[in-house]
Formats: sequence, structure tokens, C-alpha cells
Amino acid sequence: MCKQTLTRHTNAINTLQISQDGSRLLSGGDDCLVIVWDLVQGIEFQVISILFNGSISSSAWTPTSLDPISSFAFGCADGTLSVYCQVPTKNHYDLAASVAAHVGPVEDINFSLGSKQIATVGNGCLKLWTIDSNRQLSNIIATSPREAIARSVSFFDQGSSVLVTYLESHEV
Repeated sequence: MCKQTLTRHTNAINTLQISQDGSRLLSGGDDCLVIVWDLVQGIEFQVISILFNGSISSSAWTPTSLDPISSFAFGCADGTLSVYCQVPTKNHYDLAASVAAHVGPVEDINFSLGSKQIATVGNGCLKLWTIDSNRQLSNIIATSPREAIARSVSFFDQGSSVLVTYLESHEV
């Protein structure tokens, strides 16, 4: 049984991420919109238009505080990685950091609460980023680009290890 239908995107949706507490949903797509949905009320919480960076290709909740909806990150077709943080007094999210992460699309993003790091893959390589208390991003590891497309990334071992999958080479 369908509980609710959320409509707003006007083109393909490339990423969906539900917050750990189940109260919010991130969606992003080819219409260059990131939408934060309030799943409790079934409504849009905030719409962020990123026309100058192209399609939204990936997203992840990035809570470094006890609040599971305090911040999120998303990647774009032009390789930009952006972090938005909640502004409680204004009841919305503001841009905290944005960096040119990859040449070409950010294929996937993952966040480790244990290590408070973001992992991104794009243009055949993996990059690890730290987020400081001011929500600024610093690249700490970048692998050399490979011919195969790095398609997905996941943390394990409480954030001390990372898995990357590659399309053409069929490697993990």
C-alpha cells in the first residue's frame, strides 16, 4: 500500500537518501534540484537549485552531531561536492562548503559517522574528505585515476576501511 507520493522533480531522479531517524528524505536529479522532504508531514522542507553545477548525481546525510538531520552532502555532474548544514534558528539548510572534488561527475558519496569522513568516487578515483567543526572540507586521500569507472563507495570497519566498485573491470 502506497503511504504517500512526493512530486516535484521534473526530470530523472538520480539519488535518494533517508535520514537515519527516518524523518527526512534527500532527492536529487537531472533537473539540478536537491529536495529535502519532511517525511512525517509528506511535504517539501526545502528546494535547492544548482543549475550551474549540472545534474545531482549522488547524496548522503553527514551528521557530525547527535542530530541525524544536521547536514548533508551531494555531488554534481561537474564534479562539485557541496555540504549544507541546518540553521535551526532559520529552519532551513545553508551552504557550508563546496569544492571541486572530481573531473566529471561525483558518481557516489558515502559518510562514516565513526570517522566523520566523506568518501567520494569519480573519474576513476577515490577521495576521502574530513569535515571540521566549521563544516569545511579537506581532502586527505586521493587515489590515482583508473581507466575503469569508479561507481560506488562504502565505508566499513567503523569508518577505517573503504570499498570501491569499478564498472568495466568488475573489481571491488
